Formats: sequence, C-alpha cells, structure tokens
Amino acid sequence: GFAAGEWYHNLCEEDNTPLSQIIGNYRTIYEEDRKVLLDYIENLDKGGNKIYSNDLRVMCPLGKTKWLHKNVIAEKNCKGEWEIVGINFDITHDKETEATLLEAKTRAEESNRLKSAFLANMSHEIRTPLNAIVGFSNMLMETEDKEEEREYYNIIEDNNNLLLQLINDILDLSKIEAGTLDFAYSDVNINSILMDIERSSRMRSQNENVKIVFSEYMPECFIKTDKNRVTQVIINFVNNAMKFTSEGSIRFGYRLLDKD
Repeated sequence: GFAAGEWYHNLCEEDNTPLSQIIGNYRTIYEEDRKVLLDYIENLDKGGNKIYSNDLRVMCPLGKTKWLHKNVIAEKNCKGEWEIVGINFDITHDKETEATLLEAKTRAEESNRLKSAFLANMSHEIRTPLNAIVGFSNMLMETEDKEEEREYYNIIEDNNNLLLQLINDILDLSKIEAGTLDFAYSDVNINSILMDIERSSRMRSQNENVKIVFSEYMPECFIKTDKNRVTQVIINFVNNAMKFTSEGSIRFGYRLLDKD
C-alpha cells in the first residue's frame, strides 16, 4: 500500500513506519475509537458496511490529543482481496472551537436561567414594599394621631427606599450583562447602612419567631466604598438568612480585626 506523509503525520506516526504496523493496529488511536475502526475492518468479510466515516482521537507524544475525521471505502478487487482507500482530516481546531461554543452556550443558558429566577424573585420582593406603601398610606389618611402619623410616614419612607433599592437591583442586572456596572466611592457610614437594613428587614419579615438584630458594631465607623454595593451584598445575605431561618435570630454586624 501507499500513504502520503500527511496521513502518517495525522496519526502521529513516523513517515517510514511500515503500513503493516499501522493498518489493522492503529496503536495511536484511543481505545474506544480504535475498537469501532477495527470492528469495521473485521466485519468486511461478514458483509458489513463498506464505508466508514467517523471522528477519532489520536494520542500524540507529550500527552497531546489530536482529533481526526477518517473516511474509508473498501472494495474487493478481481482477486477477491479487499482494497481500502482512506483519508484523514485533522479536525482538532474544529473540535476546540466546538467545545468553546458549547461552553459559551452553556454559560448563556445558565445566565438566562439565573436572570429569569432573579426577575421572578424580584417580582415577589417588590410586592412587599408596595403593599406596605399602599396600606399605610390609606391608614395615614384615616388617623389624626400625630405620633401614629409620624410612625406611618417612617414606614412608608422605609418601604419607598426598599422599593427603590429593588428597582436599582434590576437595573444593575442589565448593567452587569452589558459590562457597564460602575462604582461610586465615597465616605460611607456603616452604622447608618446596617441600621437601615435592620429596620427594613424587620418590616419584611413575616416570621414572628425570628429576631433580626444589628448586634455588633463600634460607636462610629466610616469606610471609603460604594454605599449601594455594600447595601446590596448585606441585604442579600440577610434575605437568604430570612428564607432559611424558622426560629431564633439573625444577627449581623462588624468588628475591627486590628487597628489597621
């Protein structure tokens, strides 16, 4: 038989290797793929398919793997001997591109699933402050007690802020996907943020058996950060704790690890 130099190269064989050591052996081909190819050759005399077309993995030196697409056609000559014509295509680059596209597709599908779950959760979360705003606005119109009025105003204001935060979260999702999420750094009063979170979380909580407490802090603490991002992160932690806590307490706060 005869084989071109590229045929040897594709199978990671030396050009001067006798064909008898390759054909029917295919020692560089992965075991599972080699079995399919050898079964094709063995079944020719049993009336098997005369055409073989398949993708194969080849083991090259230094542990490198190469992908080939192999086409083979077999015909009997006038002497009753099998004559085999085959061609190999190196499709390694195609397989790598395919794997990259598949990974990107999987990431896109997961991103879409998470976005749908996020929006479904947000639609539920938005109802809570909306109900409070509508409910306490109606009660505000009916009360004449100044102390009650102030309390209702505060509740409405807290829920307005919560609603605004939820809307900002949804808008930030779009910014994250577009790669345009920005950070606005300023001197932030951490105590003020955590007290607001404590108050709004208590209002959202529907479980009287769970206490939500901002419990560990210093008399004063200012850090340079993005107020909205810090608030988002801590609210998400507290919200998750509220979902999975049936009784007891949810406590959050901060401590100074060292003077620096």
